[in-house]
Amino acid sequence: MRPRIHVLLTPNDQLVVSTWSRRIGGAVMTILVILVAWQMFGRYGNSGIAANASERPSDPTCIAWDTRASEAIVSFVQGSRQDINLKHVSDMIAQMRRARRNCQLGWSHLACEDYRTIVHGALGPRSDTSLECRSTIAGDLEPPFDVTTTR
Repeated sequence: MRPRIHVLLTPNDQLVVSTWSRRIGGAVMTILVILVAWQMFGRYGNSGIAANASERPSDPTCIAWDTRASEAIVSFVQGSRQDINLKHVSDMIAQMRRARRNCQLGWSHLACEDYRTIVHGALGPRSDTSLECRSTIAGDLEPPFDVTTTR
């Protein structure tokens, strides 16, 4: 390998190199600050269904199911003293979010099945009342919005 040839820069050339280095460094730092700020605050601007899945549903039927499932989770947490059940509680909360999202999308049968699973998992065999899913599966398969194709 050949040795590197060192070139002495004049003071004017050193000023140009220094200015370029600062400009490039400043641009890189600005981009990094923007990316970090976007990651920190960008997700709060989402108003989609996935972001609002933790809100309570507005449909009266879903409200009744949601209340019953919430009460079942509370009684499960109050009745258990083992740390092993924390995983089960976490799974029930994730399923509750999915059920709420399904209610928001209009898929009430899927939401009912999720709520029923939560109640059964929390209360077990001592659950004397079960949730009744009155909607039809075929009705849930239709999208809650108008799907028309234009050609």
